[in-house]
This record gives sequence, structure tokens and C-alpha cells, in this order.
Amino acid sequence: MVNFTFMSAVHAKEIYDAALNSVQPESLIPQFLKLDGNSITIGDNSYELDSSQKIILIGAGKASAAMAQAAEKILGDKIAFGIIVTKYGHSLPLKYCKIIEAGHPVPDQNSVFGCSQIVGAIEGKNESDLIIFLLSGGASSLLTDLPTGISLDDIINLNKNLLNCGADIHETNTVRKHVSQIKGGQLTKIALPAKIHTLILSDVPGDDPSSIASGPTIPDQTTFKDAFDVVVKYKLENKIPTSVIDWLHKGITEENNSNNSERKDNYGPLYSIIGSNSSAIDAARKKATELKYHVEIIPSILHGEAREKAIEFLQIINKYTAPRPVCFLWGGESSVTVKGDGKGGRCQEFVLSAINEIIKSAGDFSNTPIILCAGTDGTDGDTDAAGAIMDKSVLESIKSMKLDPFPYLDQNNSYNFFRKTGGLIVTGPTSTNVMDIVIGIK
Repeated sequence: MVNFTFMSAVHAKEIYDAALNSVQPESLIPQFLKLDGNSITIGDNSYELDSSQKIILIGAGKASAAMAQAAEKILGDKIAFGIIVTKYGHSLPLKYCKIIEAGHPVPDQNSVFGCSQIVGAIEGKNESDLIIFLLSGGASSLLTDLPTGISLDDIINLNKNLLNCGADIHETNTVRKHVSQIKGGQLTKIALPAKIHTLILSDVPGDDPSSIASGPTIPDQTTFKDAFDVVVKYKLENKIPTSVIDWLHKGITEENNSNNSERKDNYGPLYSIIGSNSSAIDAARKKATELKYHVEIIPSILHGEAREKAIEFLQIINKYTAPRPVCFLWGGESSVTVKGDGKGGRCQEFVLSAINEIIKSAGDFSNTPIILCAGTDGTDGDTDAAGAIMDKSVLESIKSMKLDPFPYLDQNNSYNFFRKTGGLIVTGPTSTNVMDIVIGIK
């Protein structure tokens, strides 16, 4: 018989790896991009290329280099040229595309440069040109433009405040879309009359294409007022630069003076979502079943404050009385309201909050579940970790060091807590990005 108590931490990591492997661009891209002679199929759309016509390949996001590598294998010298903007350390060898590395989660000068290079690559193209845009999470930061009167320092300040205030990704990207002249579908307008077909790896709850990476090629139905409402909701009016506030107010005024406060775009976006969190969760389910676990998938999308959602996850596990051993799976993306000056990320904070709750309510670690929470992109906050795990060795370290988790949780210092206890999950760049995976085994 399998000793599940001993093997459960190993199994949790195997289940996480199975989820990652299921959403790799090298397997996803060929399902949505095919070339047969001069006929190219992208998603549900087919295009006939004449002998002289070439394809422009652009991309942005943490998985964009891997997506481009897969696309190059299919399209070969049909690619006239390409520009890919990805996070530092996420480059891969490409033959037909130039790679620019830039800042994430906070933009930098290379983010502005990379954005200008992509705009230059698609601007002024004609109706017969075909642009393929490879988009994944992270592009909101990696593609940064500077609207009139707004500096890079202003954009950096805005992004830091949005990341630390507890806003979810939809709220954050609503603001980003309205402090930009390329996000929210505006990149497609720049390329007109050329066609852009976007292949998207989703990293937002609900897979809304207008929110993924701030939807540079998808028409936006949110408004400047929506963006300003987010600023007010999280009390950022006196924290973000006045240039940003002035830009939003100007946009609201223009909306109020128009016949329709919502943007109405006269183009139909061409896009295909090639991978998502739900497909990763399904692969995790299959792996857990293969390992002889009864599987319980939490149907709601993980959303909200990380420390609160960890307590909710524990409650679900503790109330469970059906067949064992059992593996719980939860997918989505939590958020963190940063109040301390520590180092960490939402996944590490999730696991640390679970540990703190167990100590607070039970006082010991008897009969505790294994909990793993990690990002599929290999990055959790501004750290080199993808997330963290609470397993037997971590709990023994906490006990032997007589370590109190609460001060670390209070200071948002989960990274240094798990660096001491050995609970960090470190993967390096994973070549994908479909939000987070939570695994609980009991």
C-alpha cells in the first residue's frame, strides 16, 4: 500500500507539475495555428497568402517567447519579422523575432521601448497584411506607453499603488486601460486596416479577453469613470500622481460630452484563447486521480484577499467527511493588501495564513493537510519563488525553531518565513501563465 502521509507532499508537487505541463505553448500553439502551403488557419479563421505576402509576428507577456518559439516552428520563413517583449530572464532562442526584455510587475524604460517597437512594427500596414499577436499575462507592465503629460515615473507610481492596494486584476487593468493609448483595444486601431489575430493565454478569472493583459487588441467597454471609481474605492486619490488624476478627469469630461459614455469601436476583434486556468485544473484533476486520490474541485474561482481565502480553504477541508485520501483543487488569483514592508507574494501569503490559522485555532499540527499554492508563471510577487507549500518538513521546522508565523503575516513577509522553514516552491520561468493553483491533500 502507498503511504499517503509520507507521499502527499511529493504528490502535491507532481499534481502542480501536471497542471503546468498541460498549458505549455509548445503543445497549445499547434492546436490553434496551422500552415498548409499558402493557407494559414488561426483558430476558426483561415487566410490565403499570396507568394509575396509575409506575416508579422508580435507578442508580449511572460509566456510570449515560448509562444513565439512554437509559432516559428509552424510558420518558418513566412514570418517577415517579429517583435516579442517579455520579462527579464524569460527569453528563449528565436530565429525570426527580435526579443526585448522589460520590467514586470513594475514597468521600466524597456517597457516603453518595447511598446514603441511593436507600435512601429504594425503602424501603417495595409489591408492585406496579417499580424499575429501572441499575448499572455504580464503584458500590462511589459507594454507601457506614456500618454501626454504622464511620465514613466508616474506610471511606475500608479502600478505600485495598484499592485499593493488589494485591487483584483479586473480592477487594476480597468485603470491601466484608461491611462494608456495602446491598451483597451487601441493597438488594433493603430494597425488598421491590417488584420490582427490574437492568440491569448489567459491569466484572469473568467477569461475575459478585454481584461487579459489590459486587452490591447480587444474593444473595451469600461469607462474612464469606472477607472476613477477604482481609484476612489482603494483610496488612491492622494497616492497616485496628479498627472494621472488629471488624465482620468479629462477622459470623464470627454465621455460626458459625447453621445455615448461607452467606447464604440467599429471593428470586430479576432482572437483565440488557447489556454486557461480551467484547463490546468483539469490536468491536475487527472493527475490526482491517477495517484488514487478522490478529487474535490472547488467550483468558485479563487478571488479575494489571500489570507482570508486560505482560512476559507482550511474550513472546506476540515468539513470534508467523504472518501479519503482526498485532493482539493482551487484555481484563480487572490490579492494582497500590502501594509507591511516584508517580501512575499499572494501564494506564499495564502499558505502562511493557513499555517497561522492552524496554530491559532488548534495549537498543534496533528492531522493537518498538505497545502501547496503556487503561480503557474513561476513568479509570486516580487520574489524568485512561484509559491509555497505547507508539508511535514515545514511544520517540523516551525516547531523546532519555535517560529511564530503571525509577525511575518502581519508584515507581508511570507517569503522570508518560508526561506527559513524550507517551504518555498521555486521553478524559475515556466513558459506559461494561467493564474494560480491551490492543492490541498488530506
